[in-house]
Amino acid sequence: MSMAKSSFASFKKNMDNMAQYFKVLCNPTRLNIIALLSEAEYNVSDISALTGIDQTVISNQLKELRYMNIVSAKRRGRKIFYSLNDPQTRELLEQCHALVKGK
Repeated sequence: MSMAKSSFASFKKNMDNMAQYFKVLCNPTRLNIIALLSEAEYNVSDISALTGIDQTVISNQLKELRYMNIVSAKRRGRKIFYSLNDPQTRELLEQCHALVKGK
């Protein structure tokens, strides 16, 4: 695949942001959370119950995902529900899954 010079310039300009984005995605717990949130909104206790991961760990990972603007939070009563901000994140994970499936 070739990349036009103008496209490469844009790519190079955003390389640090891209590296930070992938750094956040390289954690299996965060990938687990993103996979769930790509299907529906969940709160921390729901995510914990579905993944078997401690709520404290889930909360810490959601903090990272919120910092990178990958997920957003909405308060409903006493609970906070999380969702993916951008469907392209789901598409990226699906493409990664297709690349590594069977390896």
